[in-house]
Amino acid sequence: MGNVLNIARKEFSDLVNNRYILVVLALYFFMVAYAVYEVHNGSPGSSPEKSLFGLATSHYYMAIDFYGVLIGIVIGFMAVSSELRGNALNTLIVKPIYRDTIINGKFIGALGYLVCLFIMATMLYLSLLLVFFGVSFGSIILEFVMGTIPLFVASLAYVLIFFFLSMALSIVTKGQSYALILSIFLFEIVDGNILSGIWVILDSLGLADYSKMCNLVAEATPFFINSELTSNILSHPTSIVSIFFPPDANLVKLVLYVVLMIIICYIAFLRSDIS
Repeated sequence: MGNVLNIARKEFSDLVNNRYILVVLALYFFMVAYAVYEVHNGSPGSSPEKSLFGLATSHYYMAIDFYGVLIGIVIGFMAVSSELRGNALNTLIVKPIYRDTIINGKFIGALGYLVCLFIMATMLYLSLLLVFFGVSFGSIILEFVMGTIPLFVASLAYVLIFFFLSMALSIVTKGQSYALILSIFLFEIVDGNILSGIWVILDSLGLADYSKMCNLVAEATPFFINSELTSNILSHPTSIVSIFFPPDANLVKLVLYVVLMIIICYIAFLRSDIS
């Protein structure tokens, strides 16, 4: 356990000090700030508090979820790529440390980093909302925080799917730049954009059977599952109990996707040659 925690601390420290990730983080926090600007531009109507609450929660989901996926892909890629460039994995593997200890430590370190990152993004979002709206937002801040806890958990699960996907591709792909490009491409496929385009083309050609099959595939993607889950959360923003106890079926599906990607990472790392 001590070796796992040591590797986790090293992984967390490496991610914090990675200059490439720092550049991506600067862009990410800019997008979080821009989401608050969008809330400001769209607020409020005849019922200011209710209108502000809806805008704030929907834009929070966009900032923490959609933009967070790109962060997850970059972190998953860099978690392996930076080690390979510095031959750190070779050094660890020749030491009396099991491979699963290495991958466990990297998982824990990266997960801790992502949680801290999302907490920082949430605090930035809340702070900017207070600056822009003052008392108007202050009066609903507790309700907002309670409503965004399920969004936070759902978004973290969704981002972890692509984090582990990117990590797995970085392990099995010789050209590291290809791993990053392929990770982004697969994200575009499973987030529904490419599948939706295929569905539209097949539907226009009258290929009903194929379009139905494509639609079924699209509904099984993490993007569709996450969209259904977040729609449910946004429709009942303070109903935390109904999301977690018993857990929403879509949340369970997302967690199963995360578990599947973890298993794939384990298999890839334990069976692949590190060179």
